[in-house]
Amino acid sequence: MNNLSSPNRMPPMALSVTDLTVRFDSDQGSLIAVENVSFQLRHGEILGVVGESGCGKTVTSKAILRLLPEHFSKITNGKIQFGNDDLVRVTEQRMRQIRGAEIAMIFQDPMSALNPVFTIGYQITEAIAQHRSISRKAQQSMAIDMLKQVGIPSPERRFFDYPHQLSGGMRQRVMIAMALVLNPKVLLADEPTTALDVTLQAQILDLMDTIREKHKTSIILVTHDLGVVAEVCDRVVVMYAGRVVEQGSAVDIFKNPRHPYTARLMESLPQSDRHSRHHRLPTISGLVPDLRQRPAGCRFADRCLITQQRCVQEEPELVSEVNAAHETHSWRCHYPLGGMST
Repeated sequence: MNNLSSPNRMPPMALSVTDLTVRFDSDQGSLIAVENVSFQLRHGEILGVVGESGCGKTVTSKAILRLLPEHFSKITNGKIQFGNDDLVRVTEQRMRQIRGAEIAMIFQDPMSALNPVFTIGYQITEAIAQHRSISRKAQQSMAIDMLKQVGIPSPERRFFDYPHQLSGGMRQRVMIAMALVLNPKVLLADEPTTALDVTLQAQILDLMDTIREKHKTSIILVTHDLGVVAEVCDRVVVMYAGRVVEQGSAVDIFKNPRHPYTARLMESLPQSDRHSRHHRLPTISGLVPDLRQRPAGCRFADRCLITQQRCVQEEPELVSEVNAAHETHSWRCHYPLGGMST
């Protein structure tokens, strides 16, 4: 992990999300999928957003680029500050200028994100043509150079291949090349290694870290895999049932988790001292609550091992402390691990 902060001066912000709330409407009723979510992405850092499926990670990342389906979803509150733009309120024309060129996204499944009837070269140059008034030859040269940078062998030949002709790892590299070809300031990576084997996963993570170092790209890495977070992330946001329940530096989150949910996630990681093949990994019993019927108190209360009456009746506020490195560590719990709140 890179230590991007100094005791005296924090890096400036690349993106700031404040009180983001997203509502979904359906025939079964409305639900708040993301509620008052706030976090900041610093220049040149990798920020991990973690949690179980259904906790609001992908909704948050798609909301940043306004990619949520308009007919049944709505950003009802909040601000997403990117430079001088509030992405919640800018025009669709301005969003089209930002998408791909200034903020890009790597989607989870490259086979569904890539169009099977067009070559990968065509799909990359199409993205370039949307934002750059340059010749087709120059577009092709940019695309081939980026394919080379992400480790695609024989990029001049692969430029003319179709997605089905590539392996899963190579398709994921193509997705990364498409996202980076215009050198965006911010990269949103939604579960970029989920479908890959361990070897390819390590290669993609190394590639993302190299990209951050070479291009000074700020990256939001959405994942449920804490092993991935430990490998590359500088800071971590932990989400549960549409809420941020803990956030801080990766060192604080892993060494000193304050929210019981974060601690239970850590316990579910494979440990090197668990040698027995019969040993079962710890699990978190129960399910994420139905957001159409949100509990009155803490949303993790019915799955928590230290729940008390107050937890069921009263939702905890976000509490923060600043460590010796001037990093803020925040959590949303009445009875945080490491000591009780007042």
